[in-house]
Amino acid sequence: MKPKSSLAVAALACLLAVTARASSFTLNLDRVFPSFQAAAPSSLVQPWLTATFTDNGTDDVLLTMTALNLTTNTARPTAHINPVDTAVPRRENVVDWWFNINPSLSAGAAKLSIAFSVGVGASINQSVDDGIHPGSDGFYDFAFVFAPSTFTDGLSSVYELKGLGQVIHASDFVGFFSSPDNKGIGVQNGTYESAANIQDTMRNNAKGPIFDNAVIGAVPEPATWLLVGSMFVLPVLIRFSRRRKQ
Repeated sequence: MKPKSSLAVAALACLLAVTARASSFTLNLDRVFPSFQAAAPSSLVQPWLTATFTDNGTDDVLLTMTALNLTTNTARPTAHINPVDTAVPRRENVVDWWFNINPSLSAGAAKLSIAFSVGVGASINQSVDDGIHPGSDGFYDFAFVFAPSTFTDGLSSVYELKGLGQVIHASDFVGFFSSPDNKGIGVQNGTYESAANIQDTMRNNAKGPIFDNAVIGAVPEPATWLLVGSMFVLPVLIRFSRRRKQ
């Protein structure tokens, strides 16, 4: 094999080794906790929310939370509905959002750096494995709490996640479920990858917990397409180099 051909093949191999790991996973929050069906978001178009974890380099994952299909509702001005109350429009908005992390990582979310990037900001709760109870069901590893009426339809919130003393990947945040509520603190609804509270789904301060518990397959990144393409490119390069050698 000529030096130039060898160099081309080696360069392609190195590029594949570096980039093939990159991936992106999306969780679709499109179901309502069984005991909160009456408080479901108004829109029949789902998912209402999406959360996408994307590899952004070594030990660097971007989390993009997006409100896709929330609506403006006709809501009462107070929690105590009176027949003479005048209904007012209120926008459904995200107030809490919970996630899980690979339990094999040391100390779980407590060993995670979470930094705001762009969009709607939030306060952050982190815990050792399964240390956060949302009040509706289950125990999660970390959560975002948004100020009321700030995270509405069409908006996103982006955070950068990094491991502290350990390497993390986008795949460390999908396929891992909340711990069941076995402490008698709530209604047994199940275990979920992610859950969120949507406010103003019925009237002022009413919350409708929604969830996701099915991974939407990894979205192919450029590195993935490159890996697939290499299956065809490498044999061509090798044949070409052999012909030149002959």
